[in-house]
Amino acid sequence: MRELGYGAEGLRELDTTNAVVIGVGVLLLGGVSFVITLLMEVLRIISLAPVIALLLFIIVYLIAMVIARVHRGGEDHEC
Repeated sequence: MRELGYGAEGLRELDTTNAVVIGVGVLLLGGVSFVITLLMEVLRIISLAPVIALLLFIIVYLIAMVIARVHRGGEDHEC
């Protein structure tokens, strides 16, 4: 990152931003999971078999991985 002109303070800010984004993402994921669980308990209409739930998780994970690779440029970068 230093080749791109970032100094020590800029790198610290990027690290802080990354930590905040990851933290917000984890909180949102937990909140959405909690709300879906509550809906499933209250409504009792939505009944997911464990295998279907696992398949949904794998699909969402793969989509997130593809999006991350596209935004990263599709290459492995070292900081």
